[in-house]
Amino acid sequence: MAQSEDHQRSWRIILWAVIVAGMYARFQAALEFNPIHALFSDPGRHWQFALNPLLADPLSAMDAPLYQLWLTVVAKLTLGDPLALGIYAGLMSVATCYVWYRAMREVLPSRALAMLGSTRAATTPMMATTIMISTKVNAWASGGLRSADPPTPVNMQT
Repeated sequence: MAQSEDHQRSWRIILWAVIVAGMYARFQAALEFNPIHALFSDPGRHWQFALNPLLADPLSAMDAPLYQLWLTVVAKLTLGDPLALGIYAGLMSVATCYVWYRAMREVLPSRALAMLGSTRAATTPMMATTIMISTKVNAWASGGLRSADPPTPVNMQT
């Protein structure tokens, strides 16, 4: 019996080491491939409107106002510093994996499958879709939407 517990404890230590290594890799990737250096198309537009939140532009009117407010706060707090934005992106990346893991725990039958499902949670912190999907999944997983259908690619868009 004691050997079984030791064996289980060894696997748990290995699992946690893999989790911590994955979190470190995601955080480092956000620092190395900083989103401030990839400001083109939608991320560039979102960042530009975050720097000038009251800009009267037709494109700014079609963006989600709370997301623009969120990104404006991030822009003001970090002052556009690449290191600060990299830290923000790294924290968002790690937090998104955890949110997806919690959502997958509700949907899938085992923790191992939930952990595999959470690894697909790529994040682009300058995109409104990433924030909105993470918020919706987190609300559902934490009990706010338990009476609703589980998140799927179809109902995530509404």
